[in-house]
Amino acid sequence: IVAAADDGRGIEGVAPGVRLASVKVVDDDGYVDPEAAVCGVMWAARSGIEVANSSFSVTSPGMPCTTSEDQGVVREAVARAVEYADSSGTLSFAAATNGALDLTP
Repeated sequence: IVAAADDGRGIEGVAPGVRLASVKVVDDDGYVDPEAAVCGVMWAARSGIEVANSSFSVTSPGMPCTTSEDQGVVREAVARAVEYADSSGTLSFAAATNGALDLTP
């Protein structure tokens, strides 16, 4: 799916005619609260969104979800939301991180 200007006359891309929805899970400082991430993924599933690009990270220097045992609940919550979306028929995908982190739940 690509949304690109078509010489100022409309939208073109690999899936013309597709409906797009924007779900904001990041705050004005660029931080993604885990609750916002879970709610965004679940909203997409409940709204019948067929494909969801979940290219965000709930990890940060202050909350290292990939290495801190305390943050396992964050990984689990996001994983459960994605599993819910999958079981609801929403395909979730995400881009790889810039820091080469393995964020697999």
